[in-house]
Amino acid sequence: MTGRVELELAGCRSAPLARYLKALAVLRLVGQQSDPEARGAWRDDRFVLRSTLDREGLIAFFLDRYVPTPMLAPWHGGSGSYDGDPQHGIADIEASNLERFAPWRAVIRKIRAFGEMPPTFRTVGDVLGPIREEARHRSASKARDELQALLDEEEAARTEAAKVYPVDETVVLAEIEKRPEKPVKNWLKVLKKLRTQCQKLQREKGGKEAVQRAVRGRVPDAALPWLDAAFVLGTDALHGQRSARPEYNPLLGSGGNEGRLDYT
Repeated sequence: MTGRVELELAGCRSAPLARYLKALAVLRLVGQQSDPEARGAWRDDRFVLRSTLDREGLIAFFLDRYVPTPMLAPWHGGSGSYDGDPQHGIADIEASNLERFAPWRAVIRKIRAFGEMPPTFRTVGDVLGPIREEARHRSASKARDELQALLDEEEAARTEAAKVYPVDETVVLAEIEKRPEKPVKNWLKVLKKLRTQCQKLQREKGGKEAVQRAVRGRVPDAALPWLDAAFVLGTDALHGQRSARPEYNPLLGSGGNEGRLDYT
């Protein structure tokens, strides 16, 4: 279309905040990807989009042409970047051959290749090793006692699982998940707790900040708008000085998440 069309978007209101932000997102995406002259305004608390797109054109834009902004937060658990995280969203994007997902696929591939990403904890030995090491070297404390209790729980569960399944520290957790026996399932629950603890220890040792520096410094430009909204690195942090910790946008929790709730 060559003329201008005004569309009142009833689902984009000035309140609550989520609907207000949705209206801004519509204006940004249409302006960047379809009509650079697009404008927006509020009328009776509803967002009005003025662009070359009529209602059918706007629907077709979001269904067929809209290129999603790559949004990943690989610096924390639950983001899809770690063992045990939900993978269906990232897996669907990686498997897609749609051109509009190409920027997102490029970001995913880039991040997976980072040396700063923590090791995967695939096998029984992978999850036991770091916990044993930490429990051995920590001074007497409640934290050490908790780690040792977790190791004792794993040993007891493994003893029961060994009665119905050939246990070994080289066994991959994904293979254990396929077993139907209750003792094996109980063992797996403890192993998953160990894996979560391994990931937590990795982040406590500065792994999170190292990943943030790598992501901010090396991902394709398409991901930068999201990263700059999620956190800011000071000059010292960008150059590897851990004294300058990242600062977070309070609207996006601690870098795109609230606890295990991941916004991406």
